[in-house]
Amino acid sequence: MAFLLFLIILFISNTFWAQGTVRKIDKYKQEVKELRIKSISIKAKLMDNTRQTQIANKVKNIGLEESLTPPKKIYVKK
Repeated sequence: MAFLLFLIILFISNTFWAQGTVRKIDKYKQEVKELRIKSISIKAKLMDNTRQTQIANKVKNIGLEESLTPPKKIYVKK
């Protein structure tokens, strides 16, 4: 009888532990989903802010202008 009671208590505690684990997993899944959404939005803002036109507009305030002539290669003879 004591052994049967022990098995019942063990079964109930195992069920509670499993439910707690499932709740934690669901919570972490939701957190990962929110962080992924935040990451995507930050990445989009970064992509927008690093475009050439955006950078050119930002540096005009400090007196820099975009060069209209393409760069030239410098060749050094050895």
